Amino acid sequence: MADEETQDTSMVLPGADKIRKVWHQEQWFYSVIDIIAFLTESENPRRY
Repeated sequence: MADEETQDTSMVLPGADKIRKVWHQEQWFYSVIDIIAFLTESENPRRY
């Protein structure tokens, strides 16, 4: 299979663009606070 295609397996969620992420040593790292805020819609996600 010389012409094997790579697929983008990233997930697209409405509003997920507000979740901070950084590419470091060939891995994605996400902000836990931003994920909690996204999932719970909390006014103060740091309290979780």
